[in-house]
Amino acid sequence: MFERTVANEILGRLVKRGHVRVKFWDGVIRHYGDLASTAGPSLSVEITSPQVVRRLVANANLALGEGYMNGHVLVDEDQLPLLFELIVRNRPAVPLRQPFRRHRNHKAAQQSYVESHYNVGNDYYDLFLDRTRLYSCAYFRHVDDTLEQAQQQKINHLLRKLRLQLGMRI
Repeated sequence: MFERTVANEILGRLVKRGHVRVKFWDGVIRHYGDLASTAGPSLSVEITSPQVVRRLVANANLALGEGYMNGHVLVDEDQLPLLFELIVRNRPAVPLRQPFRRHRNHKAAQQSYVESHYNVGNDYYDLFLDRTRLYSCAYFRHVDDTLEQAQQQKINHLLRKLRLQLGMRI
């Protein structure tokens, strides 16, 4: 299958420090790197869909995270640190983004990005924000705290950490 051939080629070139055992969607198992190596971690990964390989080729950073989140890249939770270590140890050989997928952040387009994210109207934000419209994590101290209480508790918590005194300003 084309996707497995591509995965074999890429992983064979990239994994030089450490070892990864990959089980593919059709049950085929391949090993990459050096099983006896002490220069890096050893772990197992399962790829449950050939589409993941296509996405990894297009944008490895994004596809790995999305594949894990969607259950198409399976890694035992206790092996996640090993996966990150494997990536870091082999990073000089791993391109951050493939050249044909570069995203240019042009100043002219920035206005459009901001508008599409924030100019959606207050009705949209009312669906998930309280009346303070704080757009960040809340601090729930008790199970029955409302979102509004939790937002106020976060503000109070931050103010205590700042140790503000009379006459000080933010």
